[in-house]
Amino acid sequence: MILIALGLYSYIKAKNRHTEEEYFLASRELGFWALVCTVGASWTGISALISYNAAYTGGVSTWWIMGFPTVFATAVVAVLAYRIRKTNAISQPQIFEWRYGPRVRVILAVIGIWYMMTWAASELIGGGESLSVALGMPYILGILAITLIVYLYTVIGGFRAVIYTDIFQFIFLNVVCIAVSFIALSSIGGFGAIALLPQELGVPGYLDFFDNFRYNIAYAISFSLAWFLEADMWQRILGSRNPKVAMKAFLVAAILFIPLYFIYTLGGMAAAKLVPGLDGVGVLPSLAQAVFPPILFGFVLAGILATVMSSADTAINSGALLLTEDIYHRYVNKKATSRGLFVVGLIATTIITILAFGVGVTLPDMLWVLWLGADILACGCLAPLIGGFIWKRANEPGAIAGMIVGAVFAFYNYVGDLFGVEVPRPWPEYPFYLPVGILLSAIAFVLVSLATKPQPEKFKILKPSD
Repeated sequence: MILIALGLYSYIKAKNRHTEEEYFLASRELGFWALVCTVGASWTGISALISYNAAYTGGVSTWWIMGFPTVFATAVVAVLAYRIRKTNAISQPQIFEWRYGPRVRVILAVIGIWYMMTWAASELIGGGESLSVALGMPYILGILAITLIVYLYTVIGGFRAVIYTDIFQFIFLNVVCIAVSFIALSSIGGFGAIALLPQELGVPGYLDFFDNFRYNIAYAISFSLAWFLEADMWQRILGSRNPKVAMKAFLVAAILFIPLYFIYTLGGMAAAKLVPGLDGVGVLPSLAQAVFPPILFGFVLAGILATVMSSADTAINSGALLLTEDIYHRYVNKKATSRGLFVVGLIATTIITILAFGVGVTLPDMLWVLWLGADILACGCLAPLIGGFIWKRANEPGAIAGMIVGAVFAFYNYVGDLFGVEVPRPWPEYPFYLPVGILLSAIAFVLVSLATKPQPEKFKILKPSD
């Protein structure tokens, strides 16, 4: 009810509520602390739940899986934020149409919509699992309830509602996680009890920060190279008041993520002793049930659900922006009015929500679904997007070649894993094949750019400030 009320409040507060810029960028009014909180909420959603689950079985070294990519991606975006904001674009694909050309825009929009849909699905899966574990309800009812709540306040208030609810969710979530983790730690006997876990669990590397490093860093690289390319983070930058506010907010958020993810990891490790016998799913709600009385657990469950809703609303709104601005406005109706685009935005929000719900019901594995989106974004977009910032010789044919090669590589691997089909793969299994896809994309990007006509005049859109 609080979140829906915030959605209504954001609708009432909006001065130009029926315009595209208000619905998707909150009229570019985001201040420093609002931006810190919305970035924090978006990147501590499902990642917090995964961190508890991973630490439960894998120990302290699992910080690398979610903690490192979150810190790294936020820091990289902080470096790029000034140049992104000064373009004054509406969306990420629009920036790269200006940098390369219109064909790059549509390819990037399609990949971005795919990523946002799968990301939203992974968040809804986490919410459905949490309700199922905590309340004993069927998974399908849990994910349906979460989906309806997120949809209602997002479609009512747009991006401004996402921001207001993110502020509430980020603060509430981390109060809950800090309380749960440290109460759990105290309940098992403090850090001394943690030191005994390797022997008690029969996992010698449980306290080794670099244990299982090969796999952990592979996941970390996979997510790191995708997350700073996310259109939703660029949307937040474009919605900020000015370039300096955007840059400073992302830098502060990156610093905050370091201790927060260690707290999530510590809580998951304490849960291994306090609530043994779990299969690595639903660790945070199970831990909360163990350390809080039933009355307080209701508040804790609300905090847990806030983790998934704070990211699901982001993914849905950002996916709707790409569908509205970069597909409909750019290619279907170039003469659409701002009010008309607002209406299309409502429809696009509904479409993205339905697609995400469908994926969440069909493939109820939040980490695997998150990977579905992350790999195509990293393989298909890393080289062209970063190259657009640093390489004057990069051009539209090169960017198209790099994006197609990377995307085809990622989808080829999806076919084998998604449908259980044996396909020839002369490269390592996931997550170790990601560098291969990125390298193939980069080679295509560079070679085709060098072999075709340069576009030096387009580099100025993203060149460093004097």
